[in-house]
Amino acid sequence: MAEGWKYSLDGKEHGPVPLDELLRLLREGAIGLRTSVMGNHAASWTPLSAVEPIRDQVLTVLRSRGEKVSECPTPPAAAAPSPAGNVVPLERPQPSVVCYAGLARRLAAGLLDAAILGGALFLAALAFQSWFGFTDVQGILVAPTACAGAAAVLIICFYGAIMESGAQQATLGKIVLDVRVTDLKGSRMSFGRAFARSFAKLICPLTFGTGFMLALFTARRQALHDLIARSLVILTPAA
Repeated sequence: MAEGWKYSLDGKEHGPVPLDELLRLLREGAIGLRTSVMGNHAASWTPLSAVEPIRDQVLTVLRSRGEKVSECPTPPAAAAPSPAGNVVPLERPQPSVVCYAGLARRLAAGLLDAAILGGALFLAALAFQSWFGFTDVQGILVAPTACAGAAAVLIICFYGAIMESGAQQATLGKIVLDVRVTDLKGSRMSFGRAFARSFAKLICPLTFGTGFMLALFTARRQALHDLIARSLVILTPAA
């Protein structure tokens, strides 16, 4: 049985109506994003803009009306009007709309991280050369030994794991681009999961970029390493 939806309009409760009817009312302007709605199985009234299961359909309707909308509508305040029109504080905060980071922003953050790590490794190579008296620094960088390659992989993995499992939940590049990494529930990842994600990211170049391109087609903008580590990359909510 399809879920019915109640909605509050002019201080009165209406419905339940099918989802198609609810979207028709939105399309015609009879209701808006701040209209309080409640599904058959919901425990409380919620603004239409914060109902995650039908978010994509709502955005599609708004675009069909010619409105310019982003993938991340502004979350409503943590209170919703009751059918009688009074503002009733909720026992818990309203669910906010999750904004998944797009591929372009993620690649830009990755390039920043690559520049940071590349610069750090270059300075480390210079220090190594100076310490041990090597003169062919370029040879050290271009033709690293197996140990040096393994060390570089570990540095990359530990960098990502420490930063993304930390308080910021983001590497330096992601912090600059206002992006953070979470588990599938939106919580901070454990160090082990973050390390696995960083290691899995090294697989993506071996797929000729296909692993990264998956973020264009998955519902929650997940790349291959996100699917492997069961993680999400989202925009950092505004303070």
